[in-house]
Amino acid sequence: MKIKNVYFKLSIITILFFILAFIQYSFLPKFWLGGGVDLVFLLFFTVIFFEQDYFYQGIFFAVLAGFLSDVFSPHFFGLSVISCLLVYGFTKIAFYFLHETRGQFSFLYFTPLLLISLLIRGNVTLLALAGNFLVGLVGFFVYKYIAGKQNRQLKLL
Repeated sequence: MKIKNVYFKLSIITILFFILAFIQYSFLPKFWLGGGVDLVFLLFFTVIFFEQDYFYQGIFFAVLAGFLSDVFSPHFFGLSVISCLLVYGFTKIAFYFLHETRGQFSFLYFTPLLLISLLIRGNVTLLALAGNFLVGLVGFFVYKYIAGKQNRQLKLL
């Protein structure tokens, strides 16, 4: 039952990556601020921040997010995959030094890690950095709300 749940969650998140990539590269460039918001990367960062420590899932999401960003990017193919893998490695190293207590102070860990990851990713303009940061914070609270609704069942033992 646990394995089916993991594959179901992976498939839902993968479909969400494709939907956000479609929205990001077809709809958002028509707006002034929307062209600078990287929804695929923000979903990737939110997922690796909150998900359990399954190494293969993080690598899968890093390659998927990088591939979807590379397909529509004017830069060399593979740069986004490498930057997502660097962000994933940086986040895992940061969690190692934070001793995995992110549940208690998750917002205090999320904000600086998101800012540093956006700088690693290459958001160098102040407007793109601010827009991505604000959308990332909205994603943080949405994920916390959804995860909080799922964890409200009674546990007897």
